[in-house]
Amino acid sequence: MRVGHFVSFGIGGADRTAFNLLMGLKSIGVKPLVFYNQFSHPKRTKDQDLKQPLLSIRGTYERHFDLIEINTVQDLNNFNLDIIHTHRSGEDEWLLPGLSHLNRNFKIVETNFHGYLETPADFRIYPSHTLMEWRNIKPATNNAVVFNPIQLRDTTSDFREEFGIERDTVVLGRLARSDKSIFSSSLLKTFKLLSRNSDVKLIWVGKSSQALAAADRLKLGNVIWVNPTRDTDEIAKLYKTFDIFCHFNALGETFGNTVAEAMLAGLPVVSLQGSRKYPQAQRELLGDTGQYFINRRSAVKQLEHLIDSREARDYLGQRNHLKASELFSPELLATRVLQIYRTLMRQ
Repeated sequence: MRVGHFVSFGIGGADRTAFNLLMGLKSIGVKPLVFYNQFSHPKRTKDQDLKQPLLSIRGTYERHFDLIEINTVQDLNNFNLDIIHTHRSGEDEWLLPGLSHLNRNFKIVETNFHGYLETPADFRIYPSHTLMEWRNIKPATNNAVVFNPIQLRDTTSDFREEFGIERDTVVLGRLARSDKSIFSSSLLKTFKLLSRNSDVKLIWVGKSSQALAAADRLKLGNVIWVNPTRDTDEIAKLYKTFDIFCHFNALGETFGNTVAEAMLAGLPVVSLQGSRKYPQAQRELLGDTGQYFINRRSAVKQLEHLIDSREARDYLGQRNHLKASELFSPELLATRVLQIYRTLMRQ
């Protein structure tokens, strides 16, 4: 069986998921070919903060895989592939233009992150049951839910000394891209409502002009601003610095990579519901653990409780770590995907 993966190099969930799955496949002894084209490179969009640089994980890929550049989609037919695995939203024909009309000699497995059905696929993998239910996609022989594989480097280091944070200070953490569509001022407003605001720090990873302006309007102190990052060592140290992970994105998630990362890091999570027009898969990840809230008042109450109780933080953090270790392991999920490849080849 000869398998290829077509990838892109941004710092979003789809980009990271593709890389983590490939690392999982590599760990279990499978070595797919890894393809990219001119559209795989990050490009400036209107949704991005103009003051933040474009970040690419191409260098990370190059440290682990031999990359193959294709000029046109027809080039894929030259590699005697049985399967090409794409990582897409189901509507992004621009990423591999012409694939819909290609007279191909391989099958397509598509990891589909947004639930659209406009791109061709012989088998679709969805990252959550929530996404399928939201799009009214019925379980079938040609689809399956496979959670996003999550990797987080082990580290004993953090940024407390560098950021000037005392060891006994409770730190709330937020980590996301600086995109306008993701930004919500809800976390900043919630932080201002905390009764012990002056004793707590908030680390906001994904600094943006919007966030800075909102904090200024609220006259907030105790916020440490960190630029978006692609560095896996830095990301691991940031999670190590947090005591509580806060997920207050405007939209919600079709999976929720940062929520899964925080769980794997052994952190308690406080996640506030995003737009009701968008799926809330972070609730599926967290389960019935009192870490997902539909209004800010409840989120404030839980944050106050976790800030005051080290025991509660440790309990939820340990529970999250055990769950994440079982559900999001790249090796276990790669084994599941390999089974999908083998089943597809028998059809």
